[in-house]
Amino acid sequence: MKPWQTLPHDWSATPVRLGLHRIRHLVDVLGLRPWSFTAILVTGTNGKGSTCAFLHEIFQAHGIGSGLYTSPHLQRPEERIRLGAAEVPSEELEATWRRVVALSEQELQAGRLEEPPTFFEILTAAALDIFARHRVTVAVLEIGMGGRYDATNVVDPTVSAITHVDYDHENFLGPRLIDIAEEKFGIARPGVPLVTGERRPWLLRLWSQRLAAWGSPFVPVYTRTVWEARHQWGHYRLRAEAPEWSLPWTPLSLAGRHQVENALVAVWSAWFWFHRQGQSLDMARVQAALRRTVWPGRLEWWWHPQAPPVLLDGAHNRDGVRQCVEYLRLQPYNRWTVLFGCMQDKPWVDMLRLLQPLGDRWAWTPVPGSERSWDPARHTDYLRAMGFHDGDVLEPSAIPEFLTGARTPVLVVGSLYLVGWVRARLPELGYRKVVHPELAESTPGFDT
Repeated sequence: MKPWQTLPHDWSATPVRLGLHRIRHLVDVLGLRPWSFTAILVTGTNGKGSTCAFLHEIFQAHGIGSGLYTSPHLQRPEERIRLGAAEVPSEELEATWRRVVALSEQELQAGRLEEPPTFFEILTAAALDIFARHRVTVAVLEIGMGGRYDATNVVDPTVSAITHVDYDHENFLGPRLIDIAEEKFGIARPGVPLVTGERRPWLLRLWSQRLAAWGSPFVPVYTRTVWEARHQWGHYRLRAEAPEWSLPWTPLSLAGRHQVENALVAVWSAWFWFHRQGQSLDMARVQAALRRTVWPGRLEWWWHPQAPPVLLDGAHNRDGVRQCVEYLRLQPYNRWTVLFGCMQDKPWVDMLRLLQPLGDRWAWTPVPGSERSWDPARHTDYLRAMGFHDGDVLEPSAIPEFLTGARTPVLVVGSLYLVGWVRARLPELGYRKVVHPELAESTPGFDT
């Protein structure tokens, strides 16, 4: 049972309420400031989790005590908090969760806290408390949403990073790209380096001017790095040169061209962290880290000896689906079976339009266990009007049979929560995780 399910208040149902006053109060009550560890903050519309995973692996490769905090989890809440190579023990997470909740209720009753903290704020405070207790040297923190008012932004970062900016969460961050960019830029600090994979010249000029006035080093990785990438089936090798460091040809363990950007942002962020600690970045260890980083549910292949392979991808916005489609076009398969589900606030029409040219057979499903799920059964007429004449609406219980009965490779996409639910069931159906199905032995025949 998840830790918060045993508590008297349903903290997991608290709505999103952006702001830093509640989390600041919590970390002060917990006695976490001044901070006992350094921190790297990473935001961006997509790629921030992968970048954090690369960074965490780089620190581990150097023997540095690193904590990793990401969201959401795919299968278990323990996935969100890592201490070195291990997830936080369930017992420790639950005990810390209970402690933070008890302190929150105490502060509410005393009138020192005006409103209950959100689920994410409680979990963020728990993660920071765990990192302090384990005396990590550096905490790698993935922003949950936006940046400026996200709970993770309570720390004082040694380095900040923005992967890139695109449209997502407009109902919270604003309708325009500049609004979203402003929220993400909120993790920047005077005197603190900012690394980004953003390419838009107008946005880079705006950030550059502000950071120069603050005396903050600024690295747009595409203008400060000479790099080359080659791929086989969308799995890339990268080499890169900068005045400060040199990366020889290195295969990236994470698939997709967008991982080139994420790797460059991670290497630059690591370089700044080491530089600010008076240490040197060992590029041989960086290579080893980039080769072995694992980030589940993102362009992740599962192979079956008697059924077509399944590709899981948590793409859940236009930008993420575009990256997924780019990867699909590099595959040796021309026809795809697509299982799609998303949250009700996502641009599902735009996402399906991007996927439509590649799909051969379609199925839609509610995201299992989510009250916020898009309901495909309410939109069947619209789906037919879009040209999806033969698609099926599936209840989650029908998904396993749908996967094993497919005739072409299956893409599961649209929601990390859907991907996590499917991923938990693949091993019992006889699937195993592989780098790519063409590299798995005894690949069965299927329609391509």
